[in-house]
Amino acid sequence: MYRYNEGGKHRLTREMILRDLKEGDKGTSALAVGLIIAVLAISLLTTAIMALVSLSAGMGAWIVCGIVWVCAAVVIGYAVAILIRARKPLTPTDIRVVKCRLTAIEQDRYPYSRERVSGEIRTVPRYLFTFEGFESYHPSQTELGLAEVGDEYFVVTLAATPTRPVRLYRADTYTWNESADH
Repeated sequence: MYRYNEGGKHRLTREMILRDLKEGDKGTSALAVGLIIAVLAISLLTTAIMALVSLSAGMGAWIVCGIVWVCAAVVIGYAVAILIRARKPLTPTDIRVVKCRLTAIEQDRYPYSRERVSGEIRTVPRYLFTFEGFESYHPSQTELGLAEVGDEYFVVTLAATPTRPVRLYRADTYTWNESADH
């Protein structure tokens, strides 16, 4: 089992977890706004093109245009949901922390992702961590490199989705005393 800090453990607090979660959401607002702008631009361009095509193609061009706008509405709705989640401040009562053992490390069925490794964008294998009673968790490359089946973690979930891990902290590096945290 990997030991990060042999000299002593760091105290894990709700405030620290909230700060880490907020830091992890950096950039999602800009990404969502960019997605909205891109989808609107593509939809408007499609509408302009279909207006020209409809002169010769007739109603079929407007049907295609309608389908594009329906798809755009779905994507914009998704982006707005991301914006709302990123803007809504989390409170200490919004998170749950449970100590669990890592039961399995498996390769994801979508086996590769693009990640920044040593400053470069590379294609890397995707793995999943499994904890009993929780959905699978996609670890970072660092988390994956330090993990072994049987390691204990503090699994952080949101109260709204209590079975979906959003953050992990190694139990051999951190101490959690919920009663002292309130």
